[in-house]
Amino acid sequence: LTSSCFFRFLSLYCLCILFVLFIFICVFFFFLFMLWEFKEGIENLSQKINLGGVGRAARAVDEDNLIPDPTRLSKYLVNVKKRNIFQPWEPPEVKNIVEVTEKNKTIANKTENLRLVGLSWFDHVDTASAMIEDIEKQVTYFLQKGEKVGDIVVKTIYADSVELGYDNEEIIIRYDKSQM
Repeated sequence: LTSSCFFRFLSLYCLCILFVLFIFICVFFFFLFMLWEFKEGIENLSQKINLGGVGRAARAVDEDNLIPDPTRLSKYLVNVKKRNIFQPWEPPEVKNIVEVTEKNKTIANKTENLRLVGLSWFDHVDTASAMIEDIEKQVTYFLQKGEKVGDIVVKTIYADSVELGYDNEEIIIRYDKSQM
């Protein structure tokens, strides 16, 4: 009995020693790998970096320079700096500049009291209606294409505006932003 226990103890002891030896070898190779990586990093840091404006052909030959040329990056940075990603995006305001001439003064004068209040349509474009309010008279008209408010004809109804016509003149009125 005692000899079998001794051999069991001896085999268990050998397994423990082999396991510790395996761990030691793994740690040793890991240490060697880290030293090699450190040496390569120091060599890369000691290289000269050319930040000047070098031509494309010279850059293609110089493969040791791993840092990109900052002149090429600047064209991308221009677009990145235009917008702050930590603020919500707001579309730029579109300003409609209309030159007032004698020709369009007539229709501008005729439509100065009209305001687009709403638009509606059913399943087809022909059913589109525009709700136009006369501010002076305080009356709202429900008009379709071709119908008139006095002398002013509804030419076209768009999704956000209405094109009105008077004689050979045309004007587009949009929603009043102050009411939204």
